[in-house]
Amino acid sequence: MKVVTVYTKEGCHLCDRVRSRLKELQAENRFDLREIELTEGNALFDQYRERIPVITIDGEFAFEYVLPEREFLRRLKADG
Repeated sequence: MKVVTVYTKEGCHLCDRVRSRLKELQAENRFDLREIELTEGNALFDQYRERIPVITIDGEFAFEYVLPEREFLRRLKADG
């Protein structure tokens, strides 16, 4: 089963929207959803600061800012 990770920060309306849609998609598609909230001083926060939400699939960068659903589902169903 694929692992989808969404990197967010508190107070991010784009993060809330993406997180909500991922949970809806998870009800219809098999994947583990992990959420990581970034805080200042964290190395990932420094890396992703202006790009969040950031979404990875099986540890590989997939999307930032928005969740293009068709492409997300295509990648989710792809082998490897």
